[in-house]
Amino acid sequence: MERYGHVDRFQFLANQAGNTDHAAQQDLNSYKKGQMPNAKDLGHFPPTPPGALKSITTASGKEHARYRKLLAPAFSPKALEEQQPIINKYVDQLIQVLSGESGKNPVDISSFLHWTLFDIIGDLTFGESFGGLEFKRYDPWIQSVFYYIKLGRIAGYLSHQFWIVRKILPYIIPQKIREKQAAHYQRTSKTLKTRLDKGATERPDFMSLILRNQGKDDELTFQEMVPNASSLILAGSETTSTLLSGAIFLLAQHREVYKKASTELRDTFRKDSNITFREVDKLPYLDAVLKESLRLYPPIPAGLDRIVADPAGITVAGHWLPQGTMASVHQLAANTYSECWVGSTSFIPERWLGDPKFEHDERDILQPFNVGPRDCIGRNLAYINMRLILARILHKFDIQLVNEGQDWIGEQKIYSAWEKLPLTVYLRSAPVAA
Repeated sequence: MERYGHVDRFQFLANQAGNTDHAAQQDLNSYKKGQMPNAKDLGHFPPTPPGALKSITTASGKEHARYRKLLAPAFSPKALEEQQPIINKYVDQLIQVLSGESGKNPVDISSFLHWTLFDIIGDLTFGESFGGLEFKRYDPWIQSVFYYIKLGRIAGYLSHQFWIVRKILPYIIPQKIREKQAAHYQRTSKTLKTRLDKGATERPDFMSLILRNQGKDDELTFQEMVPNASSLILAGSETTSTLLSGAIFLLAQHREVYKKASTELRDTFRKDSNITFREVDKLPYLDAVLKESLRLYPPIPAGLDRIVADPAGITVAGHWLPQGTMASVHQLAANTYSECWVGSTSFIPERWLGDPKFEHDERDILQPFNVGPRDCIGRNLAYINMRLILARILHKFDIQLVNEGQDWIGEQKIYSAWEKLPLTVYLRSAPVAA
């Protein structure tokens, strides 16, 4: 980004363009009257199994709008409030499990965060958890998700750079991969059917809230629910656990910031069990820590490409792009561009708290949940989980990196999402308030 400025790639190789302006995000992702909506580039996603339908993640146009309308009740403010007992159950379990590890050998806290979020979203989607926290291990369903993220990005990159790959890709996927895809899809179908057989219960999980709204104007078929359930679990767990891992690493690296955040929490709440989703929303320094973590370690660091669909082309932040151009805002590059941020690569939560040194920061650039009609449907749920889990951990434990000189973020590879390394830390119980 420092080399190329705001437009870092223009019609490069596969006719791609990247732009850091907030205006570019609006131009690429918003619908404009008289202009064909830009298409979502599906090269970021694994090939769809034979016979499977698209999900809210991969659908476009009217199909996406329909999915969003039917899934929205599961993410309304009322739904989020009703879902708190389910979320609290697993956050309590996380603190209990980590307490058992405290003062002993180092732990890979990134894994514990993954298990927690997959358990929460699994329960909200299927009515049962993946047992990650209980058994301290990754379920094969989750392992296959990580595998397909990587596979999808590699396949997408090759198909963008070499047109012949795009033509033959559906025919060259190895049989073993097809079998794994089929097994993943079959298990999702079976688990979802078990949940749906219970109907719309009083339990405020995703399926109850969706089923209660079925049959009014429209409804999701079972074949549509399967890919959407898979997408909800991935989007609701992988991204949030990634951000929390990054926040803990950055806090442990910057002891003064860590002290401010933990002091705010411990001065506000005598017991970590007193921390609720309503009260944790009132902690300004914790919120600034999360925003700064999202800036330096966005869960989706690369751009999610849009393909210019309008025959007349479009103007993106002042740059005209012809039909067929793949364009995106690369989040990590935009979030650390020195012309937009003071101390662009430094972890400084104060920039979000009105410090005049940072008054010229272009804070609108930070859009980790996207903008426009395709912004993340679960952003409010993500913020609740991020705030609650980080607050509970910082209140309960003192955390120290095992390898304080490790460039944990810089050593990771990116396949749309981060390929995270273990984040090993020492946990010690925090002093109890008098």
